[in-house]
Amino acid sequence: MSYSYGKWTKYHVMMENKTLVDYLPKTHLFSETAFWKHLNEYGTVVVKPSEGKQGYGVVQVAKCGENKYEIHNKKNKMIIDSYLIQEFLDKILQKNKLHIVQQKIPLATIEGNPFDIRVMVQRKKAAIEWEVTGKIVKIAEDGYFITNVVKELQTIEQAFEKSDIEGIDFAELTVELDNISLVTAYELQEFYPDSKVFGLDIGITTDGSLFIIEANLSPSIGMFKKVNDKTIYQRIKEFIEG
Repeated sequence: MSYSYGKWTKYHVMMENKTLVDYLPKTHLFSETAFWKHLNEYGTVVVKPSEGKQGYGVVQVAKCGENKYEIHNKKNKMIIDSYLIQEFLDKILQKNKLHIVQQKIPLATIEGNPFDIRVMVQRKKAAIEWEVTGKIVKIAEDGYFITNVVKELQTIEQAFEKSDIEGIDFAELTVELDNISLVTAYELQEFYPDSKVFGLDIGITTDGSLFIIEANLSPSIGMFKKVNDKTIYQRIKEFIEG
């Protein structure tokens, strides 16, 4: 496993834990074979650089008819014929960078915009125990399918009230969210023993299913200053300083 800080490596590390397997989107190293296998199985896939940051180079591909495919990059969409897919695949392969192809998770939305949850998990310098220190919801900008471009930040309580999630016990879901975040931190610690903080991006579907989309090793805490509950930001900062 080269590219030790990449998405592919972190996916492998998390897959070692049986508790986390069902929370991880199906993912494979990018190849033409893997691309078509995933696309035929799930109908929509996401292709992303293993070492990418801030959503750079992330592309969604969806089947949308007989030999027709929709390419969605940032807020741009276009429909192409099947013969042009080969050109798309060749461009990715020619970049000579490690890419992954991943099952697209149908994220829950707020006013039509998908969102995910950033969960901060931290431990103090001399501590062994990990703690969940903050959660915030990132709502994607209009036209985007990922939340790297944020339209709005909300507390998890605010977001769930406005979302299209129905029939879910919020308290139970929060416990599940915290539990898998802690399990993830302990698992990643085995591979990244010097880490004191992980920022997890966790997606949720309308039926309450949770998926770990990404684990960030150097997450920014600035977004937590922008929500009403400033105590979350202060708690995160105390862990970093302590």
